[in-house]
Amino acid sequence: MKMRVLSAAVVAGMAGLAHAQPGAYTVVYTDQISDTIGAVTHTGATSTLVDFRSFQSDAATRLAWITPGPDGAFYVANGPSPVGNPSTAGIYRVANLWGTPSVSTFASGDPLQNPVGITYDAARSQFLAVNNAQGPVAQGAFDGIVGIGAGGTKTTLFTEGPNTGPRPRYEAGHHIIPDSTTGNFIISCVNGGSFAPVNTDPDGSTLWYFNAASNTVSLLADLSNTLPGGGSITFATGLAMADGDNDLFVSDTRLNPGEGGVYRVVRDDITGAVTGVNLVLGGLTQPEQLLFNPYNGKLIVNERANYTGEFGAPGVARLFEMNLDGTNVTTLATGIHARGLYVVPAPGALALLGLGGLVALRRRR
Repeated sequence: MKMRVLSAAVVAGMAGLAHAQPGAYTVVYTDQISDTIGAVTHTGATSTLVDFRSFQSDAATRLAWITPGPDGAFYVANGPSPVGNPSTAGIYRVANLWGTPSVSTFASGDPLQNPVGITYDAARSQFLAVNNAQGPVAQGAFDGIVGIGAGGTKTTLFTEGPNTGPRPRYEAGHHIIPDSTTGNFIISCVNGGSFAPVNTDPDGSTLWYFNAASNTVSLLADLSNTLPGGGSITFATGLAMADGDNDLFVSDTRLNPGEGGVYRVVRDDITGAVTGVNLVLGGLTQPEQLLFNPYNGKLIVNERANYTGEFGAPGVARLFEMNLDGTNVTTLATGIHARGLYVVPAPGALALLGLGGLVALRRRR
């Protein structure tokens, strides 16, 4: 069932009329704090593109990853928490994001439960969604991987096993990206590593291949005891890969202030096997999502910074970028919790600036 199409101001100066500038780009993000799709340009100019609270409650909105589809629209994961019975999670289709956006429901309901990461599988004409139901669910948790085909048809492709099985195991999947080296997809799992909990230290994290042709997973890396001195990555969430390089970038979203970091997972150029893990930037508080920016060769990072104060003193959530070696850290925007990231070049950036806020949607009273 499609939802109400959102109305927005029709404005002049569409993106196609603008001229590209070298190095100009716009980061599109989903913001869990404001329940919006927002944008920030390379100069730091921010705008709201879609305000989901204009047609649904805050409790019904928990936006996650955003990705373009084959039809030119953007697709956004939504996973309200706790998971309802039946689930109200889904994936929205957002058409004409840079003009007069319209939002409709592409897929919703079970087996989708808190789909955090989504990507498009062109070979099979389907979206892939990683479920992470997070905690007890009345009708049972459908953790695993769901395929969504034409018309929003949902198919469970892989089901996570019991969390009591042997380690390492696929557990608490979070993000998914295509792997140009092997032709598979790579999924970050918060848990499942061979490093079992000791006192307050959580599980080691894991990385997995997902073969979308056979709907099977295989271990890429157990991130337990991979750091200098035998330390472990224990809260792997964000996952990114730079163009022309099969190394991976992983964020460790540790909750305590300053414990989080971004790591480079070094892989063999031929086999893709992991050969080492190096710290790129430490001292962060809950760095969550990552994205490689092909327009300047840098890494975009969302630092959640305990914005709600749930785990102690709240910090300032921010979106920043840095060189792949962790140098030249530049803040793009503050006060947002970007659970989904995508980047577009100019003229999208120029059009956004020219439209001065673009499509600030009228909220229903």
